[in-house]
Amino acid sequence: MWESWNDPHRTQILTALACIPPFKSVYELGTGAGPNLRLIKKHRPNVAIGGSDGNAGLAAWGSEH
Repeated sequence: MWESWNDPHRTQILTALACIPPFKSVYELGTGAGPNLRLIKKHRPNVAIGGSDGNAGLAAWGSEH
C-alpha cells in the first residue's frame, strides 16, 4: 500500500485539495499505510500531515515511516 502513493488515481486527492481554501494541516481517517499523506507531503511539503487507522498493524507501520 505504501508504494501506491504514486498511482494515477491518487492525483484526484491533489485536485480536490486545490479546490479548497489554503490550509496548513491535513488529518486523514483510515489512512492505512499512508500513501495519500505521502503524496500530499511530496507536493505540499509545508503542510503538516497526520492520520489514523483502525488496523493497529497499518497504523504502527505508518507511524514508523
